[in-house]
Amino acid sequence: MDIFKPKVTRKKENKKITLDRFLTIKFGSSKHYVKKKMHEKGAVILREAEDGYTLVFNCYNFGGENTEFIIFYFIHNKLSKASVHFYFSHLENELLFLYQRIKESINFKYYTSTKIFDTDQTSYPLNDGKMFTAIKNKRSRFNTFWTFKNHRTNAEDYIQLTIDESPAVILTYENTQLQVEYVKERTLNNFQDF
Repeated sequence: MDIFKPKVTRKKENKKITLDRFLTIKFGSSKHYVKKKMHEKGAVILREAEDGYTLVFNCYNFGGENTEFIIFYFIHNKLSKASVHFYFSHLENELLFLYQRIKESINFKYYTSTKIFDTDQTSYPLNDGKMFTAIKNKRSRFNTFWTFKNHRTNAEDYIQLTIDESPAVILTYENTQLQVEYVKERTLNNFQDF
């Protein structure tokens, strides 16, 4: 069985599909509103950054999968991005199967992505420790993107699924216009130190 071949296809990329929210929370929503909605969902605030840029929640099950935490990013008290960090038991095959399950779920809900950047996935047998080493050393990469035209801004908002070098499976939803503002402000603030 090849875990990297999509099993489910629902629809082709549709330019009319938009990405204007995460967990029913619209991009641009305030921190207060996000706190309220996440509290209603049973999530618990793990950390709120003093600078006001992030909120971190845990105790939330996302799409039937356990999470370590979810980070919400804000610019001028407007939600710009959210990242879900999934829990896995640190077995290589579980990490890869989790990545594939989430990818199939996103494909089914929105469209089957053609922006898949999974490299070097067959070079190592599962559960021998070498795949984790390859991921940590960035010799193996796993990334899939889904893009959505924002008809108000003409930007492309996106969903990204990745296995990072920690390794962890991370699913990110981003409003590109607000996230560009976020990055610009954070960069300018960081440069003040110099």
